[in-house]
Amino acid sequence: VVNVFNNSATVVWQTTEPTVGKVLYSKTEALEMEASDNRDRGQDVPRLVHFITVNSLEPNTIYKFKVKNNGSTSLDFGEIKTASIQENPDEAPVF
Repeated sequence: VVNVFNNSATVVWQTTEPTVGKVLYSKTEALEMEASDNRDRGQDVPRLVHFITVNSLEPNTIYKFKVKNNGSTSLDFGEIKTASIQENPDEAPVF
């Protein structure tokens, strides 16, 4: 997980063959929401390296996620902890 902000984070991973990647996520293990690769723009494209930004997150909140490749979902949960809202936006995020 990279580029973690107070309202978004990016999940990056690589596969050994081109796959359509998705991220399933929510505050619980129910994983009600889904995000697609940043580059797909509405059309799923198989890729080796996946960059999926999860948007509209709440600040200072832990989200559960799993990655999905060609319909198969990872077994283990990952976690995203969003940053707190900064009073001074020029300061680095505090986790």
